[in-house]
Amino acid sequence: RLEPLLKKLSAPLRSLRLGVPVELLKRVSIVDTPGLGDLFKEFDPLVRESIAQADTVIYVLSALSPLSGTEQDFLQSSVLPRHFPKMFFVVNAIDALNSAEEERRVMDLIREKLNRLMPGAHVYALSGLDEWSRVSGGARPNPARAESLEKAFAEFRHDLESSIQFRQRYYSLDRAA
Repeated sequence: RLEPLLKKLSAPLRSLRLGVPVELLKRVSIVDTPGLGDLFKEFDPLVRESIAQADTVIYVLSALSPLSGTEQDFLQSSVLPRHFPKMFFVVNAIDALNSAEEERRVMDLIREKLNRLMPGAHVYALSGLDEWSRVSGGARPNPARAESLEKAFAEFRHDLESSIQFRQRYYSLDRAA
């Protein structure tokens, strides 16, 4: 829905700021960039610039296209040199896989690829659709896996919030010093 609007603008759009009444957003800024190799190729430099300025990165991968060569190249050239203290890898759409065995195979493949680049990387198998359905009261896309998907998202949320709290304390102490 955004592409037709972008074509009508007199100048290229560099960013779009949205405000949402969410408690977490009072303490942090989240920059959601287009994916690499996105239809909007002109955004690739913006993605690289955003990552260069980030304290923490949540890198979202698709369970249906796990860690392509382009993504691996990008991590190698733009993310690894930054030495992020905390980086989260989210494998989204995990509910679209047919079985727990298929999920295990996909996650093992992603962990193997990531361990070559970033040993010990935090990797979370999540379903954004399931979490959205859960919090909005909608029908869960995969009721048989609803409990495990909810637990996985809760673990990710906890780890992310802990990282944010740590970084905020660190920067407060650093400024005080």
